[in-house]
Amino acid sequence: MLGIKMSVDATLDLPMFTPTDKDYKIRCEFGVAPYKTTNSDTVKACSFFDYAPKIFASIRKFSGISKEQYLESLGPEKILGYIFKSNFETLSELCSSGKSGSFFYYSYDGRFLLKTIPRREFKMMKDMLRNYHEYLTERNTDSMISRVFGLHKVIFYRKRGKMSEKIYFCVMNNVFQTTKKIDLRYDLKGSTYGRQTIKDKSGIMVDRTVALKDLDFLNKKDVFKVGHENR
Repeated sequence: MLGIKMSVDATLDLPMFTPTDKDYKIRCEFGVAPYKTTNSDTVKACSFFDYAPKIFASIRKFSGISKEQYLESLGPEKILGYIFKSNFETLSELCSSGKSGSFFYYSYDGRFLLKTIPRREFKMMKDMLRNYHEYLTERNTDSMISRVFGLHKVIFYRKRGKMSEKIYFCVMNNVFQTTKKIDLRYDLKGSTYGRQTIKDKSGIMVDRTVALKDLDFLNKKDVFKVGHENR
């Protein structure tokens, strides 16, 4: 949260922005939580890296998200508030772990989702960033494709500055943020191989927060009615 705040604060909010080749490749580093060793040397405990900050700021702007709104949802103040109040139960409810091993953190207002990703997905996002940005900001501003609002890396260090762990993550929009009650969730990939959640014959899903899959959709004979314009 500190790294996100530092990186967003450091990014200029430009009214008119024409990206250059360099903007897609910029990497900014921020030292977080330094500490002193016994010989009084200051060592970084953590480094936070922000990738293509102007590009993602542009995507946020086209998505109607201001700096203030972004930091209100993702800044460290809310997390510190939970910790100071010892409200760890609420804090844990914002976190979950997916089947892929990815870690998910939901902002307190449910608007954004932080997701850890493997290095290969991180590199893929960087490789496709130009096309992704142009797609969303030039031709398809109302697209229903998931929005990625930030791409980051965190490096944790052991004593004397030796690297101990490297984590990649992105910030996305939470597609489940709504004031309406959600009765069923589907994770549809257009494939039937291994795409089943309900295993028993009753066909009743007890936990409504678990997403159903393609075979469940076919077996339940469900349909979507979205209307001509939305379709």
